[in-house]
Amino acid sequence: MASLQLLLNKRGIARDAALQAPWLSLDAGGAMKPQVEAWLRQARDDLAMARLADEARFHTQARYHASQAAEKALKGLLIGLDLEPPRTHALERLVESLREAGVEV
Repeated sequence: MASLQLLLNKRGIARDAALQAPWLSLDAGGAMKPQVEAWLRQARDDLAMARLADEARFHTQARYHASQAAEKALKGLLIGLDLEPPRTHALERLVESLREAGVEV
């Protein structure tokens, strides 16, 4: 989806990299923490909705859901690193938080 790729690439994030992060902190049983799973599941749902909206040529809605997907994936990554995500919708601030944590994005 062109609009999603442009949005994520503009932020320096590979399209699906934020949704597939095996280095996230795990619970004692080796599974991804439920809170991280929830954020990433919501991100995947928003990404699916963005793709559907884009295919239906509802580009404004596609951009909105793509942005929501990126925000939720970034917050899930931060939580997976045992960091409190900033209370913001600004993707730049979320990316900055990851960089401050030593994650290359």
